[in-house]
Amino acid sequence: MLTGLREIGVDLKEIAYIMVTHIHVDHWGGASL
Repeated sequence: MLTGLREIGVDLKEIAYIMVTHIHVDHWGGASL
């Protein structure tokens, strides 16, 4: 997730929180920080 945000030009220092609002229990590991 963080890599994707960097790729689109998001400055990660500007992010205080990331809220995952939707997961699938069979493939939610990609949201790990």
